[in-house]
Amino acid sequence: MIRPRRHLALGFVLAVTAAGVAHAAPPAGASSTGTLEASVRRAISHAKPRALLPVVVTLRGQADLAGLPKGQGRRSQEVIRRLQGMADRSQAGLRVQLTSWRAAGLVRRFTPFWIIDGIAVEATPTAIAAIAARPEVLSVTLDENAAELADSTPEPNVDLVKAPVLWGKGLHGEGVVVASLDTGVDATHPDLAGSWRGGSNSWFDPYGQHPTTPTDVNGHGTSTMGVIVGGSAGGTALGVAPGATWIAAKIFNDSGVATTSGIHAAFQWVLDPDGNPGTADAPDVVNDSWTSGNPGCDLTFQPDLQALRAANILPVFAAGNGGPSAGTSFSPSNLPEALAVGATDDLDAIADFSSRGPASCGGSSDVFPDVVAPGVGIRSTARFGQYADVSGTSVAAPHVTGAIALLLQSFPGTSAVDQVSAIESAGIDLGVPGPDDVYGHGRLDVSAAYDWLEAKPPPPTDSFDLSLSAGGSLSVGSLVVRNEDVVHFDGTSFTLLIDSSDLGIRGNVDGFAGLDADSFLLSLAAPATIAGLGPVDDSDVIRLDATSLGSTTSGSLSIYLDASDVGLTTDAEDVDAVELMTDGTVLLSTRGPASIGSMKAADEDVLAFVATTLGTTTTGTFSEWFDGSDVGLTASTEDVDGVSVTPSGLIDLSTAGIFSVTGSSGDGDDVFRCDPSSIGTITACVFGSALVFDGGAVGLDGLGVDAMQVT
Repeated sequence: MIRPRRHLALGFVLAVTAAGVAHAAPPAGASSTGTLEASVRRAISHAKPRALLPVVVTLRGQADLAGLPKGQGRRSQEVIRRLQGMADRSQAGLRVQLTSWRAAGLVRRFTPFWIIDGIAVEATPTAIAAIAARPEVLSVTLDENAAELADSTPEPNVDLVKAPVLWGKGLHGEGVVVASLDTGVDATHPDLAGSWRGGSNSWFDPYGQHPTTPTDVNGHGTSTMGVIVGGSAGGTALGVAPGATWIAAKIFNDSGVATTSGIHAAFQWVLDPDGNPGTADAPDVVNDSWTSGNPGCDLTFQPDLQALRAANILPVFAAGNGGPSAGTSFSPSNLPEALAVGATDDLDAIADFSSRGPASCGGSSDVFPDVVAPGVGIRSTARFGQYADVSGTSVAAPHVTGAIALLLQSFPGTSAVDQVSAIESAGIDLGVPGPDDVYGHGRLDVSAAYDWLEAKPPPPTDSFDLSLSAGGSLSVGSLVVRNEDVVHFDGTSFTLLIDSSDLGIRGNVDGFAGLDADSFLLSLAAPATIAGLGPVDDSDVIRLDATSLGSTTSGSLSIYLDASDVGLTTDAEDVDAVELMTDGTVLLSTRGPASIGSMKAADEDVLAFVATTLGTTTTGTFSEWFDGSDVGLTASTEDVDGVSVTPSGLIDLSTAGIFSVTGSSGDGDDVFRCDPSSIGTITACVFGSALVFDGGAVGLDGLGVDAMQVT
């Protein structure tokens, strides 16, 4: 078994500076205690005044990754543009200060990151305290050993996962690029040399030890890559997708240490390998056969994974080797954005070492791991052209990465959500019937996953009225619409229903409901002043009585519900979903937590408002109508931002981002349906397996459905 030594990469360095530490004193009255992570405070307490400590500074900036354009190339470019723009704006002041401190000897080096809106800094204790006291800084953590290899010794049982069935269809992964974040890759191995993409955008060493040529002084990354793309130079077929092309980032240095900043740098490189967002050179899928040091929930790399998922790049992770005990999930594999893979032997029995659920971070589905794949005694590539039999979830995960490469060759452009759904839906059920916290959704069967995608239902035929997160203007079919517009989808094509700019509304409409054919309820994402109506808060609901609709929209606007009158007064209590029931009850969901008297609600909940009076003077009472956490909506991306109730009482929902509940999964451009058995403080429902609106299937992949109603 390959078991590299563990290291703690604190790396304290003593230095004599030309300036006194008084230059870096925090502002008077400022406190940095809450911003400094405990390990940083301990390191500072033991460090000499002029020691230089490595930390990662995370800022509060958060780029809006909703409303992305369709098309993988344009989508990735827009993700990078928004992330870089946010980082440039939020980091500007701190970068200037760090440059000044570097000249004074209080900072030795700093490296900005746009993928997380953060900066890796090596600075004196007093400078670090001053950084932490800045209002734009969210947290300061030690830049230490942040990952461990999930023990491995690889060779994929390609026959067991049915890869040869797809080979028989002429699918070997050609045209698909896979990335590995690992110890590197021995690019001289005869089973790997021919599939490296080559060039300066295909290899990255954040530590600068091997800047130009793929290298692996450990062997772990060479073995995991062999499971993905290995050839047959050794006499047997090793890789699941031998026709795919690989690139790699070496997140472990030659001493076996993977620092937080090194991993952030590698994820950032994955999104834009050549540093030019205008070129489409990002990989299609990323293999991550490593974990954090201990079981539990660690959110350090969640922003990186969220950025990858926004760019439609699926991060596949080894579940970890913490078994056989329950509750042994590791981060990042247990984050909602990751696809976690456990390990089985050649008889489909779970490996003793394979980590079990439940996942402490929620995971990408209702169980952990998500799926399992062969991970015991797997023959794969080793350093110096050799081969080895290896075991671990490290070699289970690459089976899934290779499988996705095969699927993407035949179904290019398949969303990351559908990639996950295909793998999970087609898993061979093992253990107790149904998904569980040992085998997940079952053992990988790539042939069945292919069949699932081939049989995927066509675009929906229901009619919908939709408000979309456009991020400016966007094309929907032949239409060009903006954030404030509402479009109608008849099952085949889009038409413009409401051009809100004609009514003086600028900005995102994030709540929408129809009263009748010519009257509608709208809520805005930000406060605005509208000609003829005056100031409108983002917690208010306005009424449109239209005299004409479509490209020339006209009519009268009035305040329908003044939410501040009834307790919705904070920024978090912005109304981002609205529906009107036949009995006059108004359903509302808020952007963040809401507190009205003794009633508390989260952003995944829906409130019922029974009005005594409506209009500019609103009175009435609230109650909890739908508790999202009761039905599995618990992740940060599962904020309910659209709700529509059918005449038969079925509840249609959209969320701010990726969602996964029992029976259904998707992302922010989809609508899914709940058949409730109870509502209120105890909510229970059955979710349909088919989406009632699949945005990706009708060209809205990556665009958020901010508001909708089924018509």
